[in-house]
Amino acid sequence: MSVTPFITAFLLSLMLTPLAIISAKKMRLVDIPDGTALKIHGRPVANAGGLVLALSFLPAVLTRGDTDPGIYVVALGALAAVLLGLVDDLKGTKPLTRLLIQTAIGAGIAGGGVRAGLLTSAFLDATLGACIVIGAMNAVNLLDGMDGLASGVAAICCAAFAAFSYASGDVKVFVLASALLAAFIGFLPYNFHPASIFLGNSGSSLTGFLLGVLVILALRGSPTPGGCIGSLLIVGLPVADTAYAVVRRLRSGRGIMVGDRDHFYDKLLRKGFSQTQSALIGYSAAASCAVPGLAILLALR
Repeated sequence: MSVTPFITAFLLSLMLTPLAIISAKKMRLVDIPDGTALKIHGRPVANAGGLVLALSFLPAVLTRGDTDPGIYVVALGALAAVLLGLVDDLKGTKPLTRLLIQTAIGAGIAGGGVRAGLLTSAFLDATLGACIVIGAMNAVNLLDGMDGLASGVAAICCAAFAAFSYASGDVKVFVLASALLAAFIGFLPYNFHPASIFLGNSGSSLTGFLLGVLVILALRGSPTPGGCIGSLLIVGLPVADTAYAVVRRLRSGRGIMVGDRDHFYDKLLRKGFSQTQSALIGYSAAASCAVPGLAILLALR
């Protein structure tokens, strides 16, 4: 399989990230601390990570001469996801509006043929795929509360999907996973603590969308109960953090869309761990989920 998409995405990300930091400040696309507990950074930070990832990932996957038609469907969905997040970063969107647009994005890729193939009913299978995409977009958004955490965890998930697709000969998944992995490798040094650039909602939306797509495609490649377990384990940390957040908020009587500072990484910070240490613990937890998930998928080949 060609490594051209990986190299292209890496070089673009490496070159574009410093430019995005400068440009974002000129365009006022920055995340400014507002004194609330939800924002723990102490200075304005460029909020253009989604643009960097999109401009690194999309050219890498679309400039291949033998592009699978499904790649174009994913690319259109990725573009919609990053635009949704960008509007949210610049102007803010209501949770219900954001959810409705996420639903439309999930339905759009299902209509374009990106489905898991787990269910005999086409409607139910499309609904399942849309739910996976919606869940993944929100899961990454919840995880993106500390420098470098979400991007590093996503890179680990991408590495596992890339390894599985390489072993199984799935070119489409390999191109998507390896290109996104490369984009994160170029971006992460600037996003790690102390971050010079954030993913922003544009970046978390794009990342969540693409991880959701990778889960769907991995399920299609291994449509068995074991395949479901393996695919979900690869993204186990975001899934677990989201499930915990939903249960926690319901128990406290708050809306599930209302942010808080009780995620696992917040608890680590309160226990005295630094942001760097907490991110590394998060990476270890993500790898502890992804490696067994990858092993299950490989065993089912």
